Amino acid sequence: MDKNKVTFCKDVKRGTILWVYADDHKVFRSTKRFDVKSFNDHDSTFIGTVDDLCSTKKNKKLVYDMLKSKDRIFGVCLNDKDHPNPSKKNRRNEVVFFPTWKKTIEFANKYFTPIVKEKKRRAEAKRKWLQKGKQYVKKQNANVKEA
Repeated sequence: MDKNKVTFCKDVKRGTILWVYADDHKVFRSTKRFDVKSFNDHDSTFIGTVDDLCSTKKNKKLVYDMLKSKDRIFGVCLNDKDHPNPSKKNRRNEVVFFPTWKKTIEFANKYFTPIVKEKKRRAEAKRKWLQKGKQYVKKQNANVKEA
């Protein structure tokens, strides 16, 4: 199987890269998003073991099955900005795990590209709206001074 969706009990931000080592089943997360070009293993934080983080036995089995053939697997967090359950204790985060780094980045680039494009489009629209507002205010100030 190429990818597996797993729910974690740990609060992880959208777009965060995670990886799990096969020898000790420790899970690490990147301190940077997937789209940062200068990512390396040193930009990481230990967040727990597979047993601590996986919400169900089925999720643990999926992760362990992937780890049988690899020394390390990689994942990317898919959770949305707005969680259905705001309680941190009950929060669930969807993470998609892949057997290789290359497949993880390919998936992340495809999955998150529309989101990045939408953010850029909204920022540009906001900038144009603010410019029009400034022009309107200048025009109103000029009319007040003439009167």
